[in-house]
Amino acid sequence: MGIEEIGYCGLHCGGCPLKAGVVLDGSSDLQKAQRKMEHRTIAEALAAIPFLKVLAGCPVCLETSGNQVVMRCPRSCRSGGGDPSCGIRLCCRARHLDGCWQCGGFQECGHLQSLVPAHGRAHDRNLARIRESGIEEFLAGEKHWHSE
Repeated sequence: MGIEEIGYCGLHCGGCPLKAGVVLDGSSDLQKAQRKMEHRTIAEALAAIPFLKVLAGCPVCLETSGNQVVMRCPRSCRSGGGDPSCGIRLCCRARHLDGCWQCGGFQECGHLQSLVPAHGRAHDRNLARIRESGIEEFLAGEKHWHSE
Protein backbone atom coordinates (compact mmCIF):
# COMPACT_ATOMS: atom_id res chain seq x y z
CA MET A 1 0.00 0.00 0.00
CA GLY A 2 1.38 3.39 -0.96
CA ILE A 3 0.59 6.55 -2.83
CA GLU A 4 -1.17 4.54 -5.56
CA GLU A 5 -4.00 3.98 -3.05
CA ILE A 6 -4.50 7.72 -2.50
CA GLY A 7 -6.53 9.66 -5.03
CA TYR A 8 -5.18 12.97 -6.24
CA CYS A 9 -8.04 14.45 -4.20
CA GLY A 10 -6.83 12.84 -0.97
CA LEU A 11 -9.53 10.19 -0.74
CA HIS A 12 -8.19 6.74 0.11
CA CYS A 13 -9.14 4.32 -2.67
CA GLY A 14 -8.92 1.38 -0.27
CA GLY A 15 -11.94 2.78 1.58
CA CYS A 16 -14.04 3.16 -1.56
CA PRO A 17 -17.15 0.97 -1.59
CA LEU A 18 -16.93 0.73 -5.40
CA LYS A 19 -13.39 -0.58 -5.28
CA ALA A 20 -14.10 -2.96 -2.40
CA GLY A 21 -17.16 -4.26 -4.24
CA VAL A 22 -19.16 -5.15 -1.12
CA VAL A 23 -22.38 -3.46 -2.24
CA LEU A 24 -21.78 -4.40 -5.85
CA ASP A 25 -21.22 -8.07 -5.05
CA GLY A 26 -24.41 -8.04 -2.98
CA SER A 27 -26.29 -6.43 -5.87
CA SER A 28 -24.98 -9.07 -8.24
CA ASP A 29 -26.01 -11.89 -5.90
CA LEU A 30 -29.46 -10.33 -5.44
CA GLN A 31 -29.92 -9.96 -9.17
CA LYS A 32 -28.96 -13.62 -9.80
CA ALA A 33 -31.38 -14.83 -7.12
CA GLN A 34 -34.20 -12.68 -8.49
CA ARG A 35 -33.63 -13.94 -12.03
CA LYS A 36 -33.54 -17.55 -10.85
CA MET A 37 -36.91 -17.29 -9.12
CA GLU A 38 -38.41 -15.13 -11.91
CA HIS A 39 -38.95 -12.42 -9.32
CA ARG A 40 -40.12 -9.82 -11.84
CA THR A 41 -43.05 -11.97 -12.99
CA ILE A 42 -43.98 -13.00 -9.46
CA ALA A 43 -43.65 -9.44 -8.14
CA GLU A 44 -45.88 -8.04 -10.88
CA ALA A 45 -48.58 -10.58 -10.06
CA LEU A 46 -48.31 -10.06 -6.29
CA ALA A 47 -48.36 -6.25 -6.66
CA ALA A 48 -52.03 -6.53 -7.61
CA ILE A 49 -52.76 -7.50 -4.00
CA PRO A 50 -53.25 -4.23 -2.07
CA PHE A 51 -50.93 -4.95 0.87
CA LEU A 52 -48.16 -6.07 -1.53
CA LYS A 53 -48.45 -3.12 -3.93
CA VAL A 54 -44.89 -2.07 -2.97
CA LEU A 55 -43.69 -4.94 -5.20
CA ALA A 56 -44.74 -2.90 -8.24
CA GLY A 57 -41.36 -1.17 -7.89
CA CYS A 58 -39.41 -4.40 -8.41
CA PRO A 59 -38.55 -3.76 -12.09
CA VAL A 60 -36.86 -0.49 -11.03
CA CYS A 61 -35.07 -2.32 -8.21
CA LEU A 62 -33.79 -4.96 -10.64
CA GLU A 63 -32.58 -2.31 -13.06
CA THR A 64 -30.88 -0.37 -10.27
CA SER A 65 -29.07 -3.43 -8.94
CA GLY A 66 -27.96 -4.25 -12.48
CA ASN A 67 -26.54 -0.76 -12.91
CA GLN A 68 -24.66 -0.99 -9.62
CA VAL A 69 -22.83 -4.09 -10.83
CA VAL A 70 -21.20 -2.13 -13.66
CA MET A 71 -20.03 0.62 -11.26
CA ARG A 72 -17.14 -1.49 -9.95
CA CYS A 73 -13.89 0.47 -9.95
CA PRO A 74 -11.08 -2.04 -9.40
CA ARG A 75 -8.21 0.43 -9.88
CA SER A 76 -7.26 3.71 -8.25
CA CYS A 77 -7.31 6.90 -10.31
CA ARG A 78 -3.50 6.77 -10.51
CA SER A 79 -3.78 3.35 -12.16
CA GLY A 80 -6.42 4.31 -14.71
CA GLY A 81 -9.53 3.78 -12.56
CA GLY A 82 -12.27 6.29 -11.93
CA ASP A 83 -13.50 9.04 -14.23
CA PRO A 84 -10.90 9.71 -16.96
CA SER A 85 -12.19 13.27 -17.28
CA CYS A 86 -11.89 14.06 -13.54
CA GLY A 87 -10.89 17.71 -13.25
CA ILE A 88 -8.90 16.98 -10.09
CA ARG A 89 -6.79 14.31 -11.77
CA LEU A 90 -6.30 16.42 -14.91
CA CYS A 91 -5.25 19.46 -12.85
CA CYS A 92 -2.72 17.52 -10.75
CA ARG A 93 -1.21 15.85 -13.79
CA ALA A 94 -0.98 19.11 -15.71
CA ARG A 95 0.81 20.72 -12.75
CA HIS A 96 3.00 17.64 -12.11
CA LEU A 97 1.63 17.20 -8.57
CA ASP A 98 1.35 13.90 -6.71
CA GLY A 99 -1.88 15.22 -5.23
CA CYS A 100 -3.80 18.30 -4.18
CA TRP A 101 -1.92 18.34 -0.86
CA GLN A 102 1.03 19.79 -2.79
CA CYS A 103 -1.07 22.75 -3.94
CA GLY A 104 -1.20 25.84 -1.76
CA GLY A 105 -4.82 26.58 -2.67
CA PHE A 106 -6.58 23.26 -2.30
CA GLN A 107 -8.92 24.64 0.39
CA GLU A 108 -10.52 26.98 -2.16
CA CYS A 109 -10.26 24.73 -5.21
CA GLY A 110 -13.36 24.53 -7.37
CA HIS A 111 -12.41 21.08 -8.65
CA LEU A 112 -12.64 19.63 -5.13
CA GLN A 113 -16.16 21.01 -4.64
CA SER A 114 -17.47 18.20 -6.84
CA LEU A 115 -16.65 15.78 -4.00
CA VAL A 116 -18.76 17.52 -1.34
CA PRO A 117 -22.16 15.94 -2.15
CA ALA A 118 -20.83 12.39 -1.76
CA HIS A 119 -17.93 12.87 0.65
CA GLY A 120 -18.65 15.98 2.66
CA ARG A 121 -15.31 17.48 3.73
CA ALA A 122 -13.42 14.16 3.96
CA HIS A 123 -11.00 15.18 1.23
CA ASP A 124 -10.07 18.39 3.09
CA ARG A 125 -9.35 16.43 6.26
CA ASN A 126 -7.26 13.86 4.40
CA LEU A 127 -5.37 16.48 2.38
CA ALA A 128 -4.51 18.44 5.53
CA ARG A 129 -3.22 15.28 7.23
CA ILE A 130 -1.12 14.28 4.22
CA ARG A 131 0.32 17.79 4.00
CA GLU A 132 1.13 17.88 7.73
CA SER A 133 2.27 14.29 8.33
CA GLY A 134 3.18 12.78 4.98
CA ILE A 135 1.85 9.86 3.01
CA GLU A 136 3.19 7.05 5.19
CA GLU A 137 1.69 8.44 8.39
CA PHE A 138 -1.60 9.14 6.61
CA LEU A 139 -1.76 5.55 5.35
CA ALA A 140 -1.00 4.20 8.82
CA GLY A 141 -3.75 6.26 10.45
CA GLU A 142 -7.42 7.11 10.07
CA LYS A 143 -8.57 7.84 6.55
CA HIS A 144 -11.85 9.64 5.95
CA TRP A 145 -14.29 8.64 3.22
CA HIS A 146 -17.18 10.87 4.31
CA SER A 147 -17.33 13.58 6.93
CA GLU A 148 -19.26 16.76 7.59
